[in-house]
Amino acid sequence: MIYFDNAATTKPSQTVLDIYNRTSNECWFNASSPHKLGTKSNNLYNKAKALVTKNLNTTNHNVIFTSGATEANNIAIYGICNKYLNQNSRIITSKIEHPSVLNCFKDLEQKGFDVIYLDTLNDGTVDLKMLETSLNNNTVLVSIMWVNNIIGSINNINEIIKLVKPYKKAKLHIDAVQGIGKLPLSFNANEVDLITLSSHKIHGIKGAGALVYKENIILDEFLKGSNQQLSKSGTIDLAGCVACAKSVDEAFKNISSTVLHVTKIKNYLIDELKKLDYITINSSINSSPYILNFSYNNLYSETLMHYFEEHNIYVSISSACNDKQRKPERTVLEATKNEDLALTSIRLSFHMENSLDEAKQFIEVLKKYRK
Repeated sequence: MIYFDNAATTKPSQTVLDIYNRTSNECWFNASSPHKLGTKSNNLYNKAKALVTKNLNTTNHNVIFTSGATEANNIAIYGICNKYLNQNSRIITSKIEHPSVLNCFKDLEQKGFDVIYLDTLNDGTVDLKMLETSLNNNTVLVSIMWVNNIIGSINNINEIIKLVKPYKKAKLHIDAVQGIGKLPLSFNANEVDLITLSSHKIHGIKGAGALVYKENIILDEFLKGSNQQLSKSGTIDLAGCVACAKSVDEAFKNISSTVLHVTKIKNYLIDELKKLDYITINSSINSSPYILNFSYNNLYSETLMHYFEEHNIYVSISSACNDKQRKPERTVLEATKNEDLALTSIRLSFHMENSLDEAKQFIEVLKKYRK
């Protein structure tokens, strides 16, 4: 099997699985209980939070562990915005955000918020000039992803921080799911108000993620209850928290070698795809080394995906969260302004266990489709 769909999910590492099972077996006590067994669990929970903030090099942030990035994004967005209902407040995002961000903004738009959806440039990055002109004193939230999950475009978070910072009411949320643990941090996380990450994108378990946010921010309660995790109620899944933190720690330790490895694979594929006149590459030269998006001219994405599947090669046609309907791929359409390319796009995404031999096999199988 050749698995080139790692932006959708990655195989859990044995280390993460072992620590999850060990915590479940040896420290299954309620971390909120006041007795010594609860205290033992709570100490482990606090160590997990500290491990996340250590890797992000943040000194002024809290951590809420969640069921994944969707919950973390929702807590971040509604946690800020619910306090500004019916106040003529402005919120800003881009047109190519993950559905767990974009659909929150659409909902808030229906509730009366002034919503700005930023355009993207040809390379798939946010139009910073539009962001600059859109910011005003009524802006309460800007939510921009660091690395796009479809074409791998990398936004300049430092520039976004500089633009947002003068507006004291505005909070900056970064969906960092495709960047955390994959790329070296290119920005000072202490300068970002809220950061979202997901464990299963970096060889952790599913059902685990985190929202990392500044200590001085009071989020509106997402769930009503006993506030076990500040603004998130519900019994703490200690094993999930510990496993999530471990996946972050492991990923950060291996960033340099992993980036070098996947870059070689991606560069080989780009060189080979450029030789084929029926292929258009949609990812820019400066995109994430983990993601490569291309279109096969005049061939629907689903057709090519299932062709690869017949050869035990697994690729993606869009975000795994939104690929059940035949529509132009939203991100590709926004970046290329070409509906044909958006209908025929394929996403490849890599990880450390992929090999150059797998990339060569992929190209051989791709070429056979024309024969």
